[in-house]
Amino acid sequence: MKARIILLWIMSIVLTQSVQAQEPIALFDKSAVYKEAIHLYDHEKYSASMKKFEEFIGLESDPQNALRINAEYYKGICALYLLQPDAEYQLIRFVREHPDSPWKHHVYFELATFNYQRKSYKKALEWFQEVDQDMLSNDEKIAFFYKRGHSLFEEGDLKSARQDFLEVKQVESQYKQPAIYYYSHIAYEQKEYETALTGLSQIPILVPSFLTISLRFITSKRSTTSCWLTHQAYSSRQAKSRRSVFRK
Repeated sequence: MKARIILLWIMSIVLTQSVQAQEPIALFDKSAVYKEAIHLYDHEKYSASMKKFEEFIGLESDPQNALRINAEYYKGICALYLLQPDAEYQLIRFVREHPDSPWKHHVYFELATFNYQRKSYKKALEWFQEVDQDMLSNDEKIAFFYKRGHSLFEEGDLKSARQDFLEVKQVESQYKQPAIYYYSHIAYEQKEYETALTGLSQIPILVPSFLTISLRFITSKRSTTSCWLTHQAYSSRQAKSRRSVFRK
């Protein structure tokens, strides 16, 4: 009888130690899954990354755990990049469930960008309106102003669009040249011909005839006809290039 009691006591100690030993392993396993998901995301492997985020969410039972909240955000972004039909729903649900999350305004920005790329400019503007610019990085702010400005331009609000393009054209970025073009285009539409020409002459991806006409305009008398020729030379011969380069 005594031997049996001793045996049970030994077994209980072994089981307790086994459970305690497994706890840090489980934590390590969750952490490893999360890190792998982030690694895949950073390398733009969104399908594999999304699966790993889903795996981590399944392992982490606390819905308020910071890493789980991050995983839910990244999972929704992956779904958006993969054009999954429920992606917008996932991200809207994320904001509803985590209204105080610092990711909230990034969700709005991503949804705005998603609709912008689909040429759904009106819907993009609705999402841009929700974005707190102070929550964006400097690069994201430039992209924000350009894409919102282009959306406003497409929706016919040239005054507001011009203001956004002004913000962008003064900073070195991939959006500077297209911003200069649209700013100049609006200036041309508003009959500010010298401003239009000054801007258009700064764009490097130009046909030689455009440069010739520009220089001729700058060194000769200012006239509506000269500016119109300049604008048309650029618009007609660079339309195809502009569509592919200026819309990013």
